[in-house]
Amino acid sequence: MAKLNPIIRGWTNYHNSVVSSDAFQLLDHRIWELLWKWAKRRHPNKSKDWIVNKYWKRSTSRRWNFRTERDGLLLLSKTRIYRHIPLKLQMNQFLDTDYFRERQNKLNLRKSQSI
Repeated sequence: MAKLNPIIRGWTNYHNSVVSSDAFQLLDHRIWELLWKWAKRRHPNKSKDWIVNKYWKRSTSRRWNFRTERDGLLLLSKTRIYRHIPLKLQMNQFLDTDYFRERQNKLNLRKSQSI
């Protein structure tokens, strides 16, 4: 988790401004498949139930949540998608300062929430 979660977080933060929720769900499924293959390869003589009980824990929102004792795997599909807000071209930066100040505040708030 310590190596995989920062990669997932960085990738989703980079791609959260485009229409990517379908891609995030597909990648969640692909990561789940890869983790399942890894677990079966790591424990070839154990049953599927044993593998599920060891690595996948039930959480409040999901039945199959890959986790260790300390932390769980981040889900790409839980990332909030922020739509790009186009700039109003008729606005003047020097005359319409309220518009640009409000826009900057929204961007700063979005950056502070993604960290």
